[in-house]
Amino acid sequence: DDPMDDVVMVACGGGAFRIVDCAGSRITIPKVIINSNENSVIPLVPEGVRGCFGDTHLAETLLEDNIGSLSDFFKGRRIAIIFTVLGGGTGNGMMPTIIQCARSSGCSVVSLVGIPMSFEKDRRDRALELLPGLVELSDRMFVMDLEILNRLFPRIKFRNGLEVHARTVAFALENMYRLMNGPFFSTFSQRIYTFAYASDLDPLTAVTKAMESPMVETDPSEGKLILFVSSGFGTAEEESIIQDVVSISGILPEIIRREDLEDTKLLMFLSVKDPGH
Repeated sequence: DDPMDDVVMVACGGGAFRIVDCAGSRITIPKVIINSNENSVIPLVPEGVRGCFGDTHLAETLLEDNIGSLSDFFKGRRIAIIFTVLGGGTGNGMMPTIIQCARSSGCSVVSLVGIPMSFEKDRRDRALELLPGLVELSDRMFVMDLEILNRLFPRIKFRNGLEVHARTVAFALENMYRLMNGPFFSTFSQRIYTFAYASDLDPLTAVTKAMESPMVETDPSEGKLILFVSSGFGTAEEESIIQDVVSISGILPEIIRREDLEDTKLLMFLSVKDPGH
């Protein structure tokens, strides 16, 4: 048997579906799609009906009417990774119910939540209003603010932006997933985190890039900082990275060696203290 067959990922809503679909084979975690259209693994709506169009009550009702089918996905699972981009009807309406269903089935819940860009003001406001409650429901929360990408690359096209998000989310999820058969909750000992991905031929440059571009603005001088580095890193390289992080942030980072040998890739997680940020 697969030793990780007790971990499942649920992508909820249109925003999460687009990112997961764009990531494609980069995400190897067993996953299901919950949506208010034909993309959903659980048929929630009559044939020909497409979406909840911002109606959170409709989304919640559709899911509750099919709660037995959803519970079946969580039976025998140890951890549920639940991913959504908040702000729309499906994500806001279904996310609390999915988390509660997973928990009632005995799963620990790791939530990955996206916040819409600022030009979608109403959606962003709805997302930020719901976020603190989701933090309380989840065992761990990982937050990414899609507005950060817009600030880093103000001229980036939507299609290219989606690809960047998909690549970052996939890389973060895969590395989190590999810890779930081991010290995941002791490694991520605080409640809420954000993350950053950077790639550069010079590892120290990659560290600086990551420190400058976490997916939620946070004070790097507070909390916990975890670095995932290539398994090919030597002791001298690791010590140089630690010194660089300490000089920038004042935090002594925890170093996790990934399974791959991609020396140019660096993944960073930072704890976030304000769930309403």
